[in-house]
Amino acid sequence: MTSILIADPIPLLNKGEQALLEGIVESLNIIFSKPDIMLLSNYPEKDARRSRIPVINRNPVLFKSIKKIMPRSAFLLEGALMAILARFGKQNFRRLFTRSELWQAFLNSDIIVVGHDSSVSYDAVIIGWLLNKPLVIFAGSIELFRNKLKESIAKVLLKKVNLITLREDDSYKALMDLGVIPGVKTQVTADAAFLLKPCSPERVKEITQQEDLPVHDRPKVGVTLTRQMCERSHQEINDVNERYKKAIAEKAIVLDEIIERYNVEIVFFPHCIGPGKNDDRLVARDVIQLMKRKDMVKPVVSDLGASELKGLIGQQCEVFIGERTHSVIAAMSQGIPSICITFPSDRRTHGIIGGMICQRDFIYNVERLNPIELLTLVDKLWAERPVIRKKLEGIIPLVKERALNSARLIQTIVSEKEKSDNGYRCPSSQH
Repeated sequence: MTSILIADPIPLLNKGEQALLEGIVESLNIIFSKPDIMLLSNYPEKDARRSRIPVINRNPVLFKSIKKIMPRSAFLLEGALMAILARFGKQNFRRLFTRSELWQAFLNSDIIVVGHDSSVSYDAVIIGWLLNKPLVIFAGSIELFRNKLKESIAKVLLKKVNLITLREDDSYKALMDLGVIPGVKTQVTADAAFLLKPCSPERVKEITQQEDLPVHDRPKVGVTLTRQMCERSHQEINDVNERYKKAIAEKAIVLDEIIERYNVEIVFFPHCIGPGKNDDRLVARDVIQLMKRKDMVKPVVSDLGASELKGLIGQQCEVFIGERTHSVIAAMSQGIPSICITFPSDRRTHGIIGGMICQRDFIYNVERLNPIELLTLVDKLWAERPVIRKKLEGIIPLVKERALNSARLIQTIVSEKEKSDNGYRCPSSQH
């Protein structure tokens, strides 16, 4: 059985992150025979309720004094000490760490996933490298570094990774510029969330009743709005709270007009429910309060899983307007014409939605938010629905196949490791 540790914590209150995790797990289960997959978490109690794989507390527990003095460095310091003692220390030192579920997961892993989405856990890279474990970035994006020191450190550590799979071309170019390619095996595959399966029609029916969602024949427009995008609008306003107020007022106008023009109902789908203000339900509430046609609007309010949200979107929506990349992927991957609202420097979204799915015409710049311009784009989307659906139906199967390549490439790394296995494992687990 292949043991795979996802050491890059994935916060599952964010349903886009959950969609990524589900897609990663789905692809690994397709390619490997009953893999043993575990997830590290900074919030294990919250994430365990939302994960279908075992969740392990990422917070160090052996040396609590280190955590008190240097909370942000405790994981790296304890992990590095564990790795060094495990490989080179005496047996009694090794046993100290084998009592920890966290470090056992590292010691017994065959592959360590150190990156996903737009993040890389560089501390996990160091620990995995010290243990001589194969390290993988799974269909991620590489950030642009504004700090030269951070860029230099990242360049060194990325060269320790055995396999990097990416979800858009700009990240490949970024690695070329860093000099990581051609040294590290790298390939552009696709975002793992394309592989997320929607929940069953029966479950959709249950949720529809539970949420008291409209069941009329009238078409429905799915919407996901976020505080981040509201605060990115109207850059000429210095106060972010004032930006937010102006943005929600304009979006209320747009949604009221959409209802009138197309005789539709609006359903809000929250793709993140925390922590704090980072809750899409709060934005939906604020926009609805400003709308005239409240009778034609319904927000989803329950803590639904990514597959449940995808199932609802697929069953309910004629078109979709989203400010979270993975809410739009949930719609487009089911052939639903969509508009993705983001900002120009969001390379991830432009690369996936604009490049890989060829929907560049339907990416809207929130920094130039204007109700008339946005409604013009909605008009175009509505008019071209049949053409867009047909285009998506042709593209999405190809993208899903590319998404599976990340797991296929990991399989080649595992095969190479099995031929020359010199990574450290717990004594009780050694072959």
